Amino acid sequence: MAIKQGLLKGTIPPSQLFAEKEDAVPSEKKADTWLTSKYWYGRMVQAFPPLAAIAEHEALKQFPISMTDGRALFALSFTVDAAETLFERYLGLVAANKMPSDYFYFKKAYEDPEEDYLSYIEGTLYPVFEEYLTSNQKLKKVVNFANFEEQFGFFAADYATLLPCTFTSYIASRFYSPLNSGLAIALSINEPADSMADSAVYRSFVKLAEASGFFVDANIPTRIYADIGHPSVAKLISSAGYEKMEYLRPITTDEVSRTSGVLQDLYERFREQYPSHMSYEQCNGSTVVVTQLVAPSPFIGEERSLGLYFYLRAKEYGASMTQGAYEAFRSSILANYRALGLDYALSGIEKIYPIAGKPLKGEPESAMMGLNTKVHGTFFLH
Repeated sequence: MAIKQGLLKGTIPPSQLFAEKEDAVPSEKKADTWLTSKYWYGRMVQAFPPLAAIAEHEALKQFPISMTDGRALFALSFTVDAAETLFERYLGLVAANKMPSDYFYFKKAYEDPEEDYLSYIEGTLYPVFEEYLTSNQKLKKVVNFANFEEQFGFFAADYATLLPCTFTSYIASRFYSPLNSGLAIALSINEPADSMADSAVYRSFVKLAEASGFFVDANIPTRIYADIGHPSVAKLISSAGYEKMEYLRPITTDEVSRTSGVLQDLYERFREQYPSHMSYEQCNGSTVVVTQLVAPSPFIGEERSLGLYFYLRAKEYGASMTQGAYEAFRSSILANYRALGLDYALSGIEKIYPIAGKPLKGEPESAMMGLNTKVHGTFFLH
């Protein structure tokens, strides 16, 4: 709780912020953001329990149009400040005939993760769920929200380890874009990607980026990240008045209402597509068409929403336990909620199913954080 309270109050030190160490400066010229701990850069707070964090909109700043192709781009203010320094140094090298003109510009930057998450839910998750209902002949079983919630629970049991349902697990997944962090910038570089490895000009650019407070993505050579451990970026953060990390906010507190809201929105979409179900019954020797309307969505209380969120996080984590063990866990979480409030109950879920709870491919088991329930069996929402 101390770490979570510290994050909410803005007192988490930089060394715990993005699974990075303050002494890891200057940054490597290129960093693997796929198979190493750099995967978590900009996604989470390295703490126990680990917590996802996203940029505050108030902390964003627009790039000068002269540095882009004319479109309005935004990032965290110190990311933009570092980018301006990078671009000014680049122009100086151009003037000294040490780099070609028009070698690069800033193409993409911050993208709202909550908007992207909702687009993912609508465009990726829901179509798979709809196909699940159709292929399993379960469409007509949904006549109210309780039926919909139950079927979504069955769906999550099969798919949640592959398709994240909650925003927290979405951030931990590869559906999440590094651009959502406010730290990453996608560049347009006037050079074929397959020639960059052997390009003296590109190597000069990498050195320039590093000197300006960025590291380059080893997998995507046209993407750079502001390195919060770099002295020049740390100074920009301090100058912007963000010593206490107010430019980020944890997402966990909003997750219960967000998750139930998403499920209700999906249910309303389902109602629009399938407002009623028809069936045929025999009555006195005649066939009668029976139409059953799909009921509107009811009010969903916070406790019920918390129970749903706990179930989905367990399925996303890949927990294996008996129905009885699951219900005991759930009862404990809800008892904590009634006695000590939502934040305390959520901290319990984060400890059991942390977003960084599984070792990344290529990393040792010791990289795993948190507790992994290993009770054989399976469980369902109800």
